[in-house]
This record gives sequence, structure tokens and C-alpha cells, in this order.
Amino acid sequence: MTTLLKKEKVDLAIRSYEELENKHDECSRISYNKVTGKVRIPEDTVFRELRKILPEEFEWITTRKRLINETKLQGHCVWSYADEITNDKCAIYSYVDYSGEMSYEGNPKRYTIEFRYDRIKNKYFIEQTQGKYDRVNASKMSDYINKILDEYYQRKKKVLSLIFYKSDILNMIKQEEKRSEYI
Repeated sequence: MTTLLKKEKVDLAIRSYEELENKHDECSRISYNKVTGKVRIPEDTVFRELRKILPEEFEWITTRKRLINETKLQGHCVWSYADEITNDKCAIYSYVDYSGEMSYEGNPKRYTIEFRYDRIKNKYFIEQTQGKYDRVNASKMSDYINKILDEYYQRKKKVLSLIFYKSDILNMIKQEEKRSEYI
């Protein structure tokens, strides 16, 4: 963040921890409001299928305004992913666990999730899952999402194997029909 603010003058006469927090928050606001790039999801994004895979409670962050709002709500640097989103390198989702099932304390929590896409394996994966101020243990949330993705890819694999099996049978029937024409 300091490189983003080199030209900004910051008064560092700080006498308390509260003042330090306020200065930090002020610098953050200056950064993400001035520097956050545009957020535009490409029409042919690789992440469109992910929206269909995840339950509707997962909110796909698709605008600059919403990205900055997530930054304010969570107190972390998700604003800095605007270019990554626009260049189709990642998708950012927000999820609120109202029941508290995903936290070890059993309290409702908000999570910000960064997804990436492996173009070789043709699979989505979680790059990171963060709670408020990057301080929440998000391992249960990550496990939950990985279970959703694993189940999806298992179903997809079964469907593909059935398609290939059906295709093999059709090819065998065609070959048998050709042989019977010659007899």
C-alpha cells in the first residue's frame, strides 16, 4: 500500500493505538477509492460455469462498487483484485454463513473467496478463503466449498464416462452393420 501512496502526505503524530488504526483505515480508503481499477467480467469468462456450480447463497462480485464494499466489510485488500477479475484470472465470491456452521466458534461470519481456473485440468479451485481482517480460520469454509466442487466433478466424470460408453457402443454397432453389408 505504501507504494500506492507515495505522493500522499500522512501525518504520523500518533499517540494511541486507536489513532494508529484510524490512520491505517484512512490510508486504505485513499488507496482503494483512488486505485481500484474497473471491474468488467468478460462475456466469455471461464467462471460462468462456476456460478452454476455454487449454491445461490454465494454472491459473485462482478462490479467495482461491490468489490470496494467487500473490502470495507471485510477489512482486507480484495479491492486490489480488480485487474485480475477483469482479465479473467480469478473470480471473487462473498458468502455469509448465517448459521455459524463454518466457524469453529459457531458464530455467523462473512467469507471472501478467490477462485481460479486450471486451464490444463479444466477445473476450478480455491486460491484463498478469507474472513474478516484475514484473521478468521476459514478452513471449514474451504472444506465445504471443496466438497461442492468435488461432488460436481465426480458427477461430471460419471456423465462423461456414460457418454463415452454410449459412443463406444454406437461405434461397435456401426462397425457390425458395415460388416453385415458385406456378407
